[in-house]
Amino acid sequence: MKQDGFRKALIFLIVLFLLTLTNSIFLNQIGYFGALIVLLIQFAVKKENPFQKTGLEVPFILFLAVEFISFLLSDYQGNAFQNFLKRGLLIPVIYVFASVPESEKDLKRIVVIYVLAASAVTALYIYHSLEYFLENLYRTTESGPSIFQYPITSSELYSFLVILLFAFVLYGKMKLSIRIAAIVLFLIAAASLFATYKMTGWIGAAAGMGIILFYKKDWKLIVPALLLIAALFITDKNISRAEVYTIQNGEFTKTAETETSGRPYDLLYADGSVLLSDFQSGLFTVSEKASFSNNFRTPSPVVTAREIDSVKLLLWMMDSRFWVIGRTKESYELLYEVLSPGQTNAFTLSDSLLYIMDKDSGLSVFDLGSEHAERVYYNKNFPFAQRLAVSGNLLYHHASVSGLRIHRLEGGVPEKLIYYDSTMVSVSLLVSAGDDLIISENGETARLRFDDSAKTFSTIRIYKDAGQAGYYASDGKSELFIQQNGKILVYADSGNSSPKSIVLPYSPNSAAVKGDAVFVTQMKRSRMLRITDPYHLSNYARFEMWKTGWRIFEDHPWFGVGDISLEPYYKAKKSPYLKEIQGHLHNNYVHVLAILGGTGFVVFIYMLGLVFLRLHRSAAALKGHDFLYPLALGVTGAFTGFLVSGLTEWNFGDHEIITMVWFFAGLAIAAERVAFTKDAGKL
Repeated sequence: MKQDGFRKALIFLIVLFLLTLTNSIFLNQIGYFGALIVLLIQFAVKKENPFQKTGLEVPFILFLAVEFISFLLSDYQGNAFQNFLKRGLLIPVIYVFASVPESEKDLKRIVVIYVLAASAVTALYIYHSLEYFLENLYRTTESGPSIFQYPITSSELYSFLVILLFAFVLYGKMKLSIRIAAIVLFLIAAASLFATYKMTGWIGAAAGMGIILFYKKDWKLIVPALLLIAALFITDKNISRAEVYTIQNGEFTKTAETETSGRPYDLLYADGSVLLSDFQSGLFTVSEKASFSNNFRTPSPVVTAREIDSVKLLLWMMDSRFWVIGRTKESYELLYEVLSPGQTNAFTLSDSLLYIMDKDSGLSVFDLGSEHAERVYYNKNFPFAQRLAVSGNLLYHHASVSGLRIHRLEGGVPEKLIYYDSTMVSVSLLVSAGDDLIISENGETARLRFDDSAKTFSTIRIYKDAGQAGYYASDGKSELFIQQNGKILVYADSGNSSPKSIVLPYSPNSAAVKGDAVFVTQMKRSRMLRITDPYHLSNYARFEMWKTGWRIFEDHPWFGVGDISLEPYYKAKKSPYLKEIQGHLHNNYVHVLAILGGTGFVVFIYMLGLVFLRLHRSAAALKGHDFLYPLALGVTGAFTGFLVSGLTEWNFGDHEIITMVWFFAGLAIAAERVAFTKDAGKL
């Protein structure tokens, strides 16, 4: 390779790196490692060190030393050494980008290529998110689409772009046309960040932009921003409500409503009563006047209730355990607990048999007919299902990726697969109704009956106007469906008569029918108040992870268990009710405490603190510079966002994100160097 070829090769690889930072980790790493290798070859050939000092050499060396000691002491040295290499090989990203730019012009080119490439990805993300907005999929998924990464990773990657553009829009000195373009790109990036629907990225972006405003002491923007945030917290309220509709003059009219103290997850008609699973407030009986009675509290929030028989109910709780409770008209009492081996994904009841599908542990069948639960069947390799239903001697199970399967039951347990249709992937409702099956697919809802001998379905009834339904309830006479758009349809027991409908200004999450009355629940959780909501599913899970991480640290206080995937330790230390086994703890600081112990935690905080101070120094040194100052300011803000996002994510261990962190840090250090070349030093 000719000496002038080094620069050409380097430019090609750097451009590849920049174009793929937000869309292809494979190509991105080819660009990075290729550039690193070219620089090392150049070093060997020219005998000139191309790498610039960053001032961070001591914390980097200490961090890698702790990683290495932890690897030596780990019971899982293979995994620990692999991650030690990963951390060590990615740190030089900062040195590559602190060293490659030779002038401000080079830095401008790097920033422009990155911004344009990342903006194209964010625009593509918005396009793919349109379906989520139009179909209100955010309500059910609580997440944006996955395109190039998981939505939570996308949200953090996009937050870097948002913060950088924010700094340039406010404090960069540029032509009006370029400023307008920067504003447009900022709005696109912000819209894509919002479309990920991930609080981690939102909070990180807010923290990054906030630190920029406070750094500039820009009170004319800080005060309105704080007022806006306060207004959002005040106005974006939780809604938790139960309503009752009764027929008046042939139409349903709302006759009662009340606020609930918890959050109304599900309704159940059971033996003449309507029961409400009000999540953290437990179980209630609801009257036609929307009043509550017979509150039964549980140690974990109740997700849903099902009737076993006239004197027993089954409660499924958020921590994945089941309770069987006895009931009278006045009270409830715990009879016994049922715990499946894995993370429960779906369940169904048939007589006294409970069928539980675990996401990671197959199918379990429990007999609830005696004074305790007896597991009568377990198959870890049973095909995964998102929906279960038992009708007669048939078990129906459906998954959107594989279709519908039917197993014949012998003695209540699966014996033989007798039917499989891989084309039935768009099923949104699957429930049993006596010997029949109610199924909603391809925009139609029908009552079907399966002929075991002919292996075919016969249509018993088409529910006119039901369309694609996602919820079903019945009191034994009338049948109720909730369409995916939120419309409620009630069918009387009169053959194929047209339904009566209830059109609501919101999408109900559950409903029940009792004679001429329809009970409806509305639940809306504020995205702002969710931050402090201990019962939100993701918050609840994170709190339990952090408790588990602390227990791991207590057993390995000095150097932790090694930089490994934590499954074996997590399984041993978690609460018995937590079924999902985690490999990381969704918090940088708790995770480092577990994997590297107290010594590693101190070094980790020292390293992050010095990186922040180094970026702050670059921003302070470049104050007043047209281009380099907003660049350094944006990098400082982005790093702050990374630190804050790390309170709820293990983003330091995410390959894409830590690559972005070291890339941004390198740009800020390079900015200071090209502005004050005489002060630059070599390693």
